Amino acid sequence: MASTKTTFNKKIGSSTPQGSSPPPTGGGPTTATRARTKELGQKEKTLQKMRVRDVQMAKECLEAQNMVIVGDQYTIQSLSTALLPLSQTAGVKATLMDSMRAVAILMVEAAKVTESEEVARRITEQMVLPTDQLESTIEQMKAIAKEIHQATKEMRDERSKTLKGLAEAMSALSKSATAVSTYMAVTAAGHQGGPQQNQKALASDLMRISMIARGNTKACQLLINAPLDDSSTDALANLEPAILVAKANLALEAISNILQIKAMVVSANKLRNGGIIYELDSATAATAIREEEEL
Repeated sequence: MASTKTTFNKKIGSSTPQGSSPPPTGGGPTTATRARTKELGQKEKTLQKMRVRDVQMAKECLEAQNMVIVGDQYTIQSLSTALLPLSQTAGVKATLMDSMRAVAILMVEAAKVTESEEVARRITEQMVLPTDQLESTIEQMKAIAKEIHQATKEMRDERSKTLKGLAEAMSALSKSATAVSTYMAVTAAGHQGGPQQNQKALASDLMRISMIARGNTKACQLLINAPLDDSSTDALANLEPAILVAKANLALEAISNILQIKAMVVSANKLRNGGIIYELDSATAATAIREEEEL
């Protein structure tokens, strides 16, 4: 009977050695399944015990274990410093220990690269900023130089106008002095018989000298003070300045061929002694008329 049972076991390929219990039969879990279930249960309990679920909890956890300085800023350098001691904790597997140390070392290296990039960025910003300020200063200096150049040009133009005006005034004064000197010499020659001339005639001569000097104070003025009969003098004295200007312009048109210059009277001022001061639009025309002996 025993030999028959042994022969049956060999036929069905049983590998169970003699003296050992046969594997359990039915639907019960195996040893490997029970071990896996136990491991998963432990992990679940561990996850339930974990309280670090956000940034604030992570900070509190590290500070409670004195792994970081309380209140200090969290940087790659400080976190790598906290990670290195964890790799020395007893009971940690060699693979996990090497992984933690590798992460810590790489974090230190990343911190160096980040710090170098930050330093380079700051240096670049400091280099660009003075360049922008220098360009702005150059533009301001160009604008100031342009304003100075324009102001200098205006001052030169104004000085030229002033000098030209002074030259014309000096020329007019010189002509006036010459005319007065000539008139006084002629008057003195005519009055060599002095006792015959009365005081009224002398006063009239002084008035004429004054009128000539006044007429020559401006290069564009012309004094008409020639002896006229009573009727003509009265007629001129009764005319308005506008009519005097119109008549003078008609006369200028008539003699324009002789003078070979175009001119126009712009104003007329009657004097108390019967003379008239005409002001022309051109000093050249006034000079030409004064120098024409026939007029």
